[in-house]
Amino acid sequence: MPQHIGVKQTPRLRAIRAALAVLIAAMALGALGCARTEAAQGPPLLRAATGDSGRALAPHRELITRFSAREPAVDVRLEAVSGGDYYTRLLTQYASGGAPDIVQLGDDAVAAFVSRGALLPLDARMAQDPPLRDSDYVTGVTAPGRWRGQLYLLPKDFTPVGVFCNAAVFRRRGVPLPREGWTWDDFRRTARALTHDDDGDGQTDTWGVVMPGPVASTLELFAAGAGGGVVNDDGSYSGALDGPAALEAVAFVRGVVIEDRSAPLPQELGVWEGGNRQFEQGKAGMWVTGRWPQPGLVETFGKDLVVVPPPLGPKAPSNILFWAGFAISAQSRHPDLAWRFLRNHAGPDASTVWRAWALPSSSALVKAEKLESDPLDGPWLRSLATCRPRAYTRDRYWARYGEPAARALMETAILTPERDYVGTAHALAAQADAWRRRAVAEEGP
Repeated sequence: MPQHIGVKQTPRLRAIRAALAVLIAAMALGALGCARTEAAQGPPLLRAATGDSGRALAPHRELITRFSAREPAVDVRLEAVSGGDYYTRLLTQYASGGAPDIVQLGDDAVAAFVSRGALLPLDARMAQDPPLRDSDYVTGVTAPGRWRGQLYLLPKDFTPVGVFCNAAVFRRRGVPLPREGWTWDDFRRTARALTHDDDGDGQTDTWGVVMPGPVASTLELFAAGAGGGVVNDDGSYSGALDGPAALEAVAFVRGVVIEDRSAPLPQELGVWEGGNRQFEQGKAGMWVTGRWPQPGLVETFGKDLVVVPPPLGPKAPSNILFWAGFAISAQSRHPDLAWRFLRNHAGPDASTVWRAWALPSSSALVKAEKLESDPLDGPWLRSLATCRPRAYTRDRYWARYGEPAARALMETAILTPERDYVGTAHALAAQADAWRRRAVAEEGP
């Protein structure tokens, strides 16, 4: 199965927090705001950093080949570092003044890098001839690359949340496939009907659903469906992280996993997918996740693979967006050349390459291929209209304080169900707010 090529959100948050300590202690960030001019001697070297690895490097290499055909005098070096070490290495390179020209970031890291002057703004370059416009991209997919009104990154890949269904499991249990517009109650009923002890030994053999892991993104997803969020407009947490919508979201997830026993407990903590592989093994009827594994699932299940949007929450249709993009480092020695590389790597024309690995960001390509009507890709693209802003867009300190509190709340609610998760939510929100206020006082909002 092809590896996921989006920067996975939750595992990297720990790396961001650890690496930021190195960054703050070791570098004079004011120096990052001044981009260096094009080198005057020798063939220019352009360095591009990515957290992808293995087969996921194939589209990078294909796009670099295209770029090199147009810019044969340029030496391009792809610097791939997989796993949680990627951000650590990247921030260490910044601290030493040796950052790459192009950096790949997940949306969760945008605020941390931009607020420290590590990236060049792109708005003026977007207007250069020939211009790039937001309308060249699928609606909404450039928004995560903005911070406080300015554009810093162009999209690499993206996905809202959806539900994969294995039609063979549904047929075996005599359960109808879900349809777009289903509700939380429909979801729970369907998951219960699919869950079964196949051999009568008292152990579940077929699960109704594989749920996301007990992480902050899970709380964000279902809190949005309950009509709220996990952070207030001013960036604070009390009243949001422990507010009615968040608590309703926790109760829903607990209902599926603990009360109904329709989903397996997570095998890993701190990761979106929870480490469970029952759906891929044909031992679960549904899987709530992003589009990342779709190419491999098509190979495994063929026409039995069905995609539907997440169930509607009690308050509103809602979703969240996972996103990765490319930026020009403020330390780049070749900012003009880096912009040409960025256009090649993340402009609308690049979608013809990324298309084999992810949803295309080009609005023209989506229209030409009628992808919104595609049975597999259509539900993902239609879900973009319901995506709510993520917590990190309101709070630059979310990765440092809010996300760990949200994750701790989910872990408490799912793994220690005997504990009072409501009281835990209030305590976690209050403590995270106290830490955040101290940081705001020292570093600014």
